Amino acid sequence: DTQPYSYKEFLTEWSGRIFQEYPGFNVVGETWLQKESVTAYFQKDANNADGYNSGIPCVTDFSMYYAINKAFNENDGWTEGLARLYYVLAQDFLYASPENTFVFSDNHDLTRYYSSVGENLDRWKMGMAFLMTTRGIPMIYYGTEILMTGEEHKGHGFIRKDFPGGWPNDDKNAFLKTGRNLEQNEAFDYLQKLILWRNNTPVIYEGKLKQFVPENEVYVYFRYDENECIMIILNNSNKQIKALNTERFNECLEGYHYAINVEIGESVNYLDVLTLSPKSVTILELRK
Repeated sequence: DTQPYSYKEFLTEWSGRIFQEYPGFNVVGETWLQKESVTAYFQKDANNADGYNSGIPCVTDFSMYYAINKAFNENDGWTEGLARLYYVLAQDFLYASPENTFVFSDNHDLTRYYSSVGENLDRWKMGMAFLMTTRGIPMIYYGTEILMTGEEHKGHGFIRKDFPGGWPNDDKNAFLKTGRNLEQNEAFDYLQKLILWRNNTPVIYEGKLKQFVPENEVYVYFRYDENECIMIILNNSNKQIKALNTERFNECLEGYHYAINVEIGESVNYLDVLTLSPKSVTILELRK
């Protein structure tokens, strides 16, 4: 818990002994800090002025947590809305290994994400889709998949409630489809599909990330390698965008002629102009 609380020299010695015995391990340090520069200090092989090396490969990205919890609740501004996500990722040069950061929307100490986005399913979907397609290792807190609610300021008991089902006196079993309501099933199916797709799409967790400055409440980024390219488009507007001109993304789109929409499985045959639903994420597997 909370890596910076401990004596840092001790943690270096501790991590050294752990990896001496178990060289294949990955260890996550809970770096509950507000800025990327301070968080990066505690990651293994960080380029620190004092030469300190924690030896801990993975750190929690609280900067991204704060951005995810605010971005979809706000209209876009110079530093608000989708710009929050952009500016966090723009600081990735500070990390020794940005791909080995721990990204999350909530946890056992924080307001549950569905509560944080005002119990709005579209905002929740945007947060989950971003979490599953950005760089880093995503963490899903139990109950997120069935839209469990709870606000931290009311006490930790409210954010650590039992998952319904599997306990002797539970009147519902959310492990089963019949134990979830329509909205919960929509959320569960959406997140399950995203996770399964991510697990079978190595470019998402091994590839590079290139992002473009959000414009008119639309944020576009790509996950790519030498052979594959995924285009992710977040529309934070409450209105449909009938004709998104993709010309400014040509450096990533060049050579690709059509795409598969991951959510609905349909082919998108014209990439020059795209139509976006309000408050939505569009994930396109680009094809040559």
